[in-house]
Amino acid sequence: MNYTAEQVLALSPNPGNAKRGKSLATLAKWGNLGEDEHAIWGECKGSGKKPYYAGIDKNGPAFKCSCPSREFPCKHGIGLFLLFISQQDQFGSHTQPDWIQAWLEKRAATVERKQQKQQDRTPEQIAKSDAAK
Repeated sequence: MNYTAEQVLALSPNPGNAKRGKSLATLAKWGNLGEDEHAIWGECKGSGKKPYYAGIDKNGPAFKCSCPSREFPCKHGIGLFLLFISQQDQFGSHTQPDWIQAWLEKRAATVERKQQKQQDRTPEQIAKSDAAK
């Protein structure tokens, strides 16, 4: 994944979210940082007892976070991504946590279902869909 900070900030749904994400791109806010060939993950300290679990699927990028935000990517996803591109050496290669593994498996199953649905379409269905476009 070769992204610049500007490209990561451009993924943000709005400037305020990008600014808040930028403020989270510091090691002091994160724990249990990890990376493998499929994903990036970490735990961000929030105002509550439990940290927010944030992850990034490298094949998207696609974002996952346990925070209640309705913005995607949320500030935690932006912060994690910015931290990763600036301090990748802090993300050791680890075994994926269960929550990342479950999320990636669910994403893969969804992609597989969509591909199968596309393959199962009849020529009439394809023509009808193309005509609707």
